[in-house]
Amino acid sequence: RFFYHLVLVEALLVASFIDFDRREIPDASTLPAMAVGVLGALFLGRVHIVPLWCQNSLQVQAISELFWPDWHVELWPNVPAWFSQWPHLHGLLASLGGLVIAGGVTWGVRLLGHLVLRREAMGFGDVVLMALIGSFLGWQPALLAFVLAPAFAIAALPIQLFIHRDRYIPYGPYLSLGALAVLMAFRPLWGGGGSWRGVGAMFELGPLFLVLMTVMAVLFLFTLLLVQGAKRVLGLRDPDEELAAVWTAADQSHYMAGERVDPDNLLWRRSNWPGEKSGRGTLHTDRWRRGL
Repeated sequence: RFFYHLVLVEALLVASFIDFDRREIPDASTLPAMAVGVLGALFLGRVHIVPLWCQNSLQVQAISELFWPDWHVELWPNVPAWFSQWPHLHGLLASLGGLVIAGGVTWGVRLLGHLVLRREAMGFGDVVLMALIGSFLGWQPALLAFVLAPAFAIAALPIQLFIHRDRYIPYGPYLSLGALAVLMAFRPLWGGGGSWRGVGAMFELGPLFLVLMTVMAVLFLFTLLLVQGAKRVLGLRDPDEELAAVWTAADQSHYMAGERVDPDNLLWRRSNWPGEKSGRGTLHTDRWRRGL
């Protein structure tokens, strides 16, 4: 289990630094590790943190009877017995369930943010990154990591604004921090003993957890609409609208002619034969930029 999770930590580290540097998460940093997560869960069988499905049947019955007194819930076992009888199949399903649910929830948040805010709230690389986290940790710990990520992002926001003077926040590193926090402190977060029940009580609601997720999705959509409406009332512009209002084609041309622009950025390194740049009339400019 240690070496299995070490692959996840390594992938999160690589994806985070690339996201900080390039503001993107390439699939080459996530998909190979995701394959290790799924195949490792299949062949090792017992590397998951929590089972694919667990519920507190007495708690589910008590809540159900509180809202629907005439409806008696059948007391299912807290954990299905076949999970122990078929550990490798259970491991595979736990990994695939985490991949699909964590990636699907992130994609849903991305879609709602785009529809309401009219701009990209999260990159698709973040969706794949959350699918990677889910393939290793399962859907419950992955969703917990997704909830913890904004706390890390808010804590880093002053540094981003006052030191780097940049309002763009790469979200991948904070998703990674949320996953590491869950991985290192899962027992106290999940709870299960003493007065602190932990978040495990929420995930053990069984079918009622689906109702809770639906309510949270509606509240999230309402919050986005409320924020967007408040910005319009106050006359605040989105960063993209502000940039479009002040950044012209002449500004772009002037920027591209600056000394800090690398013409080979994000491209395969082209031939260094000076005749090509001499033919384009950029040889002396390139030498000046490189300090030659």
